Amino acid sequence: MDAYPSYSRPETVRPFVPIDIRPLHPIQPGPARATPLPQLPFPPRQPRFSDAYELSTHIVPAAFPRRATKPFEPIADEETREQRTARIKRVAEDLEKRDVDMDDGQRGRKVDDATLWNVWNRYRRKEKEGTKSSPGDRDGDRKGGGGLTLIVLHANGFPKEIWEPTLGHFISAASKSVAAPVIAEIWCMESVNHGESALLNQPHLGDMFDWADNVRDLLNFLLNYLPPVISQLTLPTHLARKSESLSGQIIERGFQNRVIVGLGHSLGGCTITRAAIEYPKLFDSLVLVDPIIAPPQLPSERPRLLTRGALSRRSQWPSREEMIVSLQAPFFGRWDPEVVDVYAEHGTHKDGRGVVRLRTSGYQEAAVFADHRQGKEVWQLLPCLDERTELFWVMDGSPSTAAGGEETARETVWRRPANSSNIRLTGAGHLVPLEKPREFALVLLDFLTRKYSQSGALKTRL
Repeated sequence: MDAYPSYSRPETVRPFVPIDIRPLHPIQPGPARATPLPQLPFPPRQPRFSDAYELSTHIVPAAFPRRATKPFEPIADEETREQRTARIKRVAEDLEKRDVDMDDGQRGRKVDDATLWNVWNRYRRKEKEGTKSSPGDRDGDRKGGGGLTLIVLHANGFPKEIWEPTLGHFISAASKSVAAPVIAEIWCMESVNHGESALLNQPHLGDMFDWADNVRDLLNFLLNYLPPVISQLTLPTHLARKSESLSGQIIERGFQNRVIVGLGHSLGGCTITRAAIEYPKLFDSLVLVDPIIAPPQLPSERPRLLTRGALSRRSQWPSREEMIVSLQAPFFGRWDPEVVDVYAEHGTHKDGRGVVRLRTSGYQEAAVFADHRQGKEVWQLLPCLDERTELFWVMDGSPSTAAGGEETARETVWRRPANSSNIRLTGAGHLVPLEKPREFALVLLDFLTRKYSQSGALKTRL
């Protein structure tokens, strides 16, 4: 990691005006669900990146209950330019007003009992004769059961599969390093209004997105559905809920047979940090990729611009090829070509007429941008994060960051200074894993090797 610059610790920190921190609503068992249970919208496939891993996709009930929302009225396919401009302005102003209302507590007392779902990808390392075991796991009895578990969260607007190019470069490089720890399982979460989750939840998606519920969805999976032990077993599409007793033990003591590393980008980085603050025994370390975590005094103009930009985004094309061409300059310009291919395949679907549509609609992406309170709450709470959880910040290398500029980013990455480090990935903007998947994969490998290798062998060099 010496090849990249980092933020030095600031000598002084600007004062800020604290905000009220909203407690996370308790997660309760949901109502009895009607049968048949929802099925996956797409057939099984193998991962793009390695035949050493097997991919399976799973459906988990989202956290219950949820902040109440109103039904979302779909946008008509045909509208004039004037109608579109007026609609974008009207909807953006409505989202911004409701975000202010949420900040003022106007929407915080109501909950929604609609059943929503999260779709997760599980990448399980196959056991093959002659494969290496994880350094320090030679006796088979070390906590972790033979390797690390990665819990991976995406940024706003992108499907869970957007991580596959990064994971491919990581696994390829790790296979060539004698010191690299084994990754036994990788679980990639998809938020309720993104990707395959959005397709399952379409009839019940509301007009707002609460980042706190995204945190609760992650915690619901970890506490109630993630199997406590890594195994070679094939898991059902619908994972079984754990007993209350086992969930309580995980809250108190963490996972006794897993070492969990959290990896989150942007929205995902904020989400996974809040979860680690709430239940400090769950995560052994966090890798935060330019997360949306910023002080309360940060102006809200950027979220407003992003909200309106998402509402303006084109959402349908005659073909995926035309989609790639139409988005090349404004959207895909800095992306790695493999990531573009993944987004074109897994960020879209064909409707009944054969029209290519975004799985995550522009409205749902805008709803995520419109709620920007959680990142401020997490920033304020950062000093409360247990020092035993190591923090590794991977920030963009551009002069202006999504975290509010260089001075603000410097204060943020050092707000919980103990057991923490950071780098700035030169040449990357906010979309680090999309623009520089190979470079980021090597940075991730270097961090995990430094932390989890016990062999004393040389680190993988950048």
